Amino acid sequence: MKSVVIDVWQSHSTQPRTAWVMPDGCQDVIVTFSDNALPNIEISPLHTCATPVQLIPNQHMLGLRLAAGFDTHSLNLEQLYRYVDDTSELVATIESSAKQETSQVQEVLTCFQAEPLSIQSTALTLGVSSRTLQRLLKSQTSYSPMFWLRLARVRSAAKMILAKQPLGQVAYHCHYSDQAHMSREIKHWLGTTPTQLHHRSDIANQLLAPGY
Repeated sequence: MKSVVIDVWQSHSTQPRTAWVMPDGCQDVIVTFSDNALPNIEISPLHTCATPVQLIPNQHMLGLRLAAGFDTHSLNLEQLYRYVDDTSELVATIESSAKQETSQVQEVLTCFQAEPLSIQSTALTLGVSSRTLQRLLKSQTSYSPMFWLRLARVRSAAKMILAKQPLGQVAYHCHYSDQAHMSREIKHWLGTTPTQLHHRSDIANQLLAPGY
């Protein structure tokens, strides 16, 4: 089974501000440290579009990004609270909680990433039916194969655009019907246009960070 914790990040804001979180197919275990308050642990939602998050001054956050497809229901928050001051133990505890189904889901999602052509082609590659993929992903992630296929496509397309590939070539490579279709998907998921991507360092940084 692949690693469950794929990234560890930290954030500290001295001024109140709004940060935009891009959908990356992952959920994060976030430990928040505030002045005169006990640490708080929460699990971020699986974002389905660009989402604004309000950052509070003098609040420090430690985040552990979980691999796409990880079932957060297997986490014991009470157990995690024991290790809020020990990142390595937090990571080890999360890794040990992974279920066998996580490995199966990761295999499907990896196929979508490698060749986001269609659900049927992925099912054929894995030697299962489309209905089996539907049941597995819906039961383990709460989202359908089409959600994951579209997310894999748009993230791949956005990275190619950031690498200054021609838009028409990107649309073809990522299996969009045309450039307009790709632009609509980028707007839907990332809240911006292909052209504006080059001027949004916050989006670029998130797309290039570990994720789905």
